Amino acid sequence: MAITSQLLGFARKQTVQPAVIGLNALVEECLPMLRGAMGESIACVWHPGPAINSISIDPGQFDQILLILCLNARDAIKENGTITINAGESTTPGYAVLTVKDTGIGINERHLPHIFEPFFTTKEVGKGTGLGLSTVYGIVKQHNGHVACSSEQGKGSTFTLSFPLYSDPAVAEKPADDEWSEPAVEDSKVILIVEDEPDILHLVQTILEKIGYRVRSAPDGESALKLDPQGINLLLTDVVLPGMNGPQLYEIMQEADPDLQCMFMSGYAPESLDHLQSLQEGVNFIRKPFSIKDLVGLVQRSLEPQSYLPPQ
Repeated sequence: MAITSQLLGFARKQTVQPAVIGLNALVEECLPMLRGAMGESIACVWHPGPAINSISIDPGQFDQILLILCLNARDAIKENGTITINAGESTTPGYAVLTVKDTGIGINERHLPHIFEPFFTTKEVGKGTGLGLSTVYGIVKQHNGHVACSSEQGKGSTFTLSFPLYSDPAVAEKPADDEWSEPAVEDSKVILIVEDEPDILHLVQTILEKIGYRVRSAPDGESALKLDPQGINLLLTDVVLPGMNGPQLYEIMQEADPDLQCMFMSGYAPESLDHLQSLQEGVNFIRKPFSIKDLVGLVQRSLEPQSYLPPQ
């Protein structure tokens, strides 16, 4: 599933929903998720650029490419280190620039020309698909941008992304009052996340805990059923899991608790999951990659009283 989505990204065939948003706002929405994924030994430093740097891009895909670059940077840092994200203007007129710089081990000079090729990886067998940077390349090109990398072994790497500035002068970066901010959770609800991709599981858990939810997690349906179901308000599960799938897990858990709400996520569009007709995007389903704002908004709506029938 994840590989299919990444291949579509490299081929520049993912369905995009672009929006005109300030580059600063895009990065700042991602920062809590990124810092949660870095751990205590790696600092994530952010230097915003000019407020006028608005670009047209799919926010979910922007989150995806920034996450890929930062996770790669994290993996390149063996102990303590720093990841620095900068936004600014390009020396080429009409472009905004985003750089992601790390203090990691760097990339071998003979590997550098190949890093954006699909399936090229320097990681150990089983540690990576080799699709991360090719996905970044595909998404940036899909938005008429450019991506480049410079690196020095033993000192780190810098990825530079250039995006066309939005040309309508009447559209500028949203003022701070209109930007999304983390909502306060008054009555702390309990959410069970079931996701077999560890990075996604950790990041979603970090986001939801940061805004006040209590979170339990499991990598598959069988592990989820071994947890104490008492007090769980929402099941947030991937559709496709090892063993039983997400809808099957929900049916079992709902038998014990008819009031349990459920929200599904997947890299596939709901209409492509032809045996799961009751999935409705924006109602009880969110498609990966998703933005933090969309995730939190749908979680909040899913926790409101509603009637939902599991897939037949």
